[in-house]
Amino acid sequence: LRIYSVPDAYIVPAPPSATDPDSSIIISPQFSRIENYSEGLIRVLGEKSGFMDAKGQWAILLQSSQFPSTNFSEGLAAVNVRGAIGYIDKLGEIVIPPQFVDAAPFQSGLASVAVKASGIRDKTYSYINRIGEFIIEPHFVRADSFEDGIARVHRYTDSNFEYGFFYDTG
Repeated sequence: LRIYSVPDAYIVPAPPSATDPDSSIIISPQFSRIENYSEGLIRVLGEKSGFMDAKGQWAILLQSSQFPSTNFSEGLAAVNVRGAIGYIDKLGEIVIPPQFVDAAPFQSGLASVAVKASGIRDKTYSYINRIGEFIIEPHFVRADSFEDGIARVHRYTDSNFEYGFFYDTG
């Protein structure tokens, strides 16, 4: 399956559409954005937002106050609900309540999320597990996604940035 998105830079603006390998349109050009195919679903944003299957049928149609923040990864996708981000499952059910200001896809059973903070930084990052529990209290300036079980983290102390690595084993 190949996904095509029409960039804004084209002379003739057109909404993005998705096509199958034979170049027949499977998702009509009605969305402002179409993301990559992931775990059997395509994330779409527009007047209606949610996730479509490979045949262009709605799998999860989100409410008007919701829009998808990430593709599905490890069976969960981040969804913005009135400015707070939580996670849904493939049935469209909220499984981790909206409470974050930023969220990344799950990798190695963990997801990088940010919560509001006070002081010099407006948000701090950490990692949650699949039931929404922090595995370490949020205190990072940034917490990257995992790759091969390792994620880079950044923190700010005594006017210096420090970088380190966080392992998915804790």
